[in-house]
Amino acid sequence: KESPPLRIALGWADKLVEEYLLFRGFMQTHRAFLGEVRHDRLQEFQVDKIVEELLRLLTSFQYHAMMDLWGFLQERFFSRLQHSYWPVIRHLELSLQRFYVVNAIQNDRLEKVRELFQSEAE
Repeated sequence: KESPPLRIALGWADKLVEEYLLFRGFMQTHRAFLGEVRHDRLQEFQVDKIVEELLRLLTSFQYHAMMDLWGFLQERFFSRLQHSYWPVIRHLELSLQRFYVVNAIQNDRLEKVRELFQSEAE
């Protein structure tokens, strides 16, 4: 028997979470959850949407959000790859970080570069 498409599975899981939140009376959390679902940043794991989101975060100088998304991808997908691919993934991560720095400098946002290095040094 074939498994349901991802969209159907995610919709089912979302409804289950929504029902649980309502059952428990977590109304604020329910509203927040619905807002998050409406603005789902991963768009059901569509690669082009994920790349668009990474670039949007990069060009809007949201380094921590960008790296949070990268960390999620690392944990959810990249960690399942064969070990031989890990250097490639690390290179992609470093390239993304370099691109952030170059973009910030080119757009005269040196404070963003300082914030990045300060947060990474901590």
